[in-house]
Amino acid sequence: ISNRMNRIENIAEEKTQQKKVDEKEQKRESYAKSIGVDYKKKSQVLDSTIDGWYDNIGKKIKNWAKWIFIVEAIGAVITGIGMLFGKLWLPGLLSILLGPVVAWVSSWILYAYGELVDKTVENERNTKNILKLMLDNNTKNDT
Repeated sequence: ISNRMNRIENIAEEKTQQKKVDEKEQKRESYAKSIGVDYKKKSQVLDSTIDGWYDNIGKKIKNWAKWIFIVEAIGAVITGIGMLFGKLWLPGLLSILLGPVVAWVSSWILYAYGELVDKTVENERNTKNILKLMLDNNTKNDT
């Protein structure tokens, strides 16, 4: 009879513990929902939501800006040399001297856009990590 009573007490204790765990889990889920975080996904690594060909798209945009600058600068110099051979001295010299400068300045817009995309993705990642830390700290304080 005492073994049976011990088993019944153990089962009751397990049920009580499980009920406490379930209550904590419900508190965590409700808090996560209140701050806009999906609690079920909180344990996953919080990475950028961009995948496949679009990973690190900001870096790719910035690299394209650099390559476009190089192509435009070379094109301006070649055009200027062509103008010099065509006896268009002033436009040829201006193209050779100012063409790469104009190409450089015009590439700033595309590069700045790539930088903006990089910073936005980084801010999103940091915000998700902060929310995750807040969720973890809040659930630890509820114990």
